[in-house]
Amino acid sequence: MRKILPIVVITLLVLALVGIKYYPHITQLFTDDKSNDSISLSKSDHSASSTNKKHENPFLSDTYPFGSEDAEKFAKEHPKKFSIVKKMHYAWDNLKNVQGEFEWGYSGGETFHVSFYLDLMEGKNRVTLKRKRGNKIMEITNLLFKDGIAIRQRPEKNIYTKQNTNDDKGNYYHYLQWSNTTVTSSQWSKFIYDNYLDWSYHVAEENGMQVYKIKGTISKSTSEAAAGPFEMTVAKNTGVLLDLKTYGNDNQIDLFVRTKNLKINEGIKNETEVFQLDVSDDKKVSNKTFNLSSVGAEAEKK
Repeated sequence: MRKILPIVVITLLVLALVGIKYYPHITQLFTDDKSNDSISLSKSDHSASSTNKKHENPFLSDTYPFGSEDAEKFAKEHPKKFSIVKKMHYAWDNLKNVQGEFEWGYSGGETFHVSFYLDLMEGKNRVTLKRKRGNKIMEITNLLFKDGIAIRQRPEKNIYTKQNTNDDKGNYYHYLQWSNTTVTSSQWSKFIYDNYLDWSYHVAEENGMQVYKIKGTISKSTSEAAAGPFEMTVAKNTGVLLDLKTYGNDNQIDLFVRTKNLKINEGIKNETEVFQLDVSDDKKVSNKTFNLSSVGAEAEKK
């Protein structure tokens, strides 16, 4: 299955990782525009306090989306563990700003290194995404999103594309969460949802913050690709993912997420300088042309 997957909601990234071990096609999740229908949203509706939604991420349901009555009953039987799942699921509710670096991928395959600054209160996102194969950087994509305008740049090709979200709710949140949701997204909780007997946890302190250290086994019913032992570290107060390792059947690290220099709700210093992107020497192209400039995009489309 080699096709470009559309981005509808943040869930798709992790569902793809959970269900598909080899993923050359999902790299487009980081570079392509979403293709879902737009939902109108006025400028005053960009903050959680001014919407009718209960949560900061308006694509999440007001109450936790249990898949069945049995799942809800099971969660009530394990309230402390379910509270971790819920904290991760609604992580954005606990965030004002996040910045730092992370790397994710499958051992032996392509990896993605991301440095980012996310200001949820002001609706800003600044990202540098490096797509790597071994030690070789295959592609660099920069994003600046602020004032409802998204600029994406490929500096090595001297091109950029610019899009005004025009109060479109889908576009707005697409770019606000672009490439940062691997750590700020709640969807890694799928690994610990509804399998509470398969993992244990304890509270520890790392880098000046309290964390949940989780260890256990992912069953094939949860994910065939990631089945086996796993370890996960989650920020206790916010639900942000700090580290993830799945080991597969051979006890070697398979899927991984590693964060570095992550600062949560500490404010972003020098915001004026941080949220800038110089494209003065680059050529403006259409979104379609920009997307097709991605490594492997032509092959993916065929």
